[in-house]
Amino acid sequence: MDRFGTVYEGRRGSLSELVVGAQAGGYNTSTIGVSAIGHFHPEKKDSNNTKALKTPPEAMVQSIVDVLAWQAHKWNLDPGGTVRLLTGGSTGSGTRWKPGEWTDPLPVIRGHRDTNITACPGTNLHDLLPDIRTRVITAVDAAHALYGYPATALPAPTLVPLTASQAPIRVSATSVYKWKAVEGAVKYQVVARRAPHRKVMAPVSPDWKVKKTTTDLRYTLTMGEGSTWTVGVRAINAEGAAGPVSVFPTTTRPLPTKRLVRAKAPGASSKAKWKKERDGSYYRNFAYTSSTKGARIKVSKARDVRSIWIIGPSGPGYGRVSVHVGSKLIARVSLAQSRFAPTRRVRVNLPKAASGTVKITTLDQGKPVKISGLVLAR
Repeated sequence: MDRFGTVYEGRRGSLSELVVGAQAGGYNTSTIGVSAIGHFHPEKKDSNNTKALKTPPEAMVQSIVDVLAWQAHKWNLDPGGTVRLLTGGSTGSGTRWKPGEWTDPLPVIRGHRDTNITACPGTNLHDLLPDIRTRVITAVDAAHALYGYPATALPAPTLVPLTASQAPIRVSATSVYKWKAVEGAVKYQVVARRAPHRKVMAPVSPDWKVKKTTTDLRYTLTMGEGSTWTVGVRAINAEGAAGPVSVFPTTTRPLPTKRLVRAKAPGASSKAKWKKERDGSYYRNFAYTSSTKGARIKVSKARDVRSIWIIGPSGPGYGRVSVHVGSKLIARVSLAQSRFAPTRRVRVNLPKAASGTVKITTLDQGKPVKISGLVLAR
């Protein structure tokens, strides 16, 4: 909005969708950004070193009220309510909470400075927020009385269940997602959210990013190594109105080999090392192998891990490993079984999501442990 009350579209598509903007680093994917053009801080001066405009004009404030009321009514938001946000990673944005932390309860309508260390939007505009909230509440109540609450345009699509090879982990790079036709739909919008193993996984629906709009009833997704994906789909009618998102189970791919750092546990023998054994029947055609107690594979800076999967050969006489996240022992696991299997998957569930360095350490002397890959599932 400018001082005359003119409303401009920011990111393309924001008139009809919840696009991701760049209004508040660490919180962009779960907020709607409204920008007031100008300087509204008492100490702020312009480029000519003269006092800048201090007071937001009423025309601008009214446009802010109008846009906030429109968005609140459209997306069923409570303009007088509070919300907690999950802090994402954003270098240099000065978030008041650490990445991965939930904020304290904040007003649904709030200023940039409420989540980030900044003077924005300026004290003289920030001080108007209580009045803006009151005016937005009045406008939304009037819209509800006149138009009612927004109706769902179409029902959510019925999903074709994913197979055991697709979730909660997926070894291959591509995965096909399918759903059933929705009566009245002319097309479908495939949305997704993703995160590498070192980043916070956005948890809520406004974080969706559109992958494709299609008339098909299937979508093929290519996933990078070590990434976690949640995919959804929604139906769109001839008027362009979208229904609710149906969400597929989250899936994670094995980490790239370069993330598996080979080391030895403190106090272990200097012989506690790994060697690379090549075999066409193994996952990735190789396995890191050790028969010495104290050999370790570690992955640093893992975020929000809920289960750890060890992929590799297993068979009679194989050894055990301990699984740690940070300093906490999660489990001791035997890789022995009665029959040889070149690509066995051993799952270790965590009692709750944990972050830190994941460490897989051999426990037995003279018994082989072979690891081809690790998956840190969300």
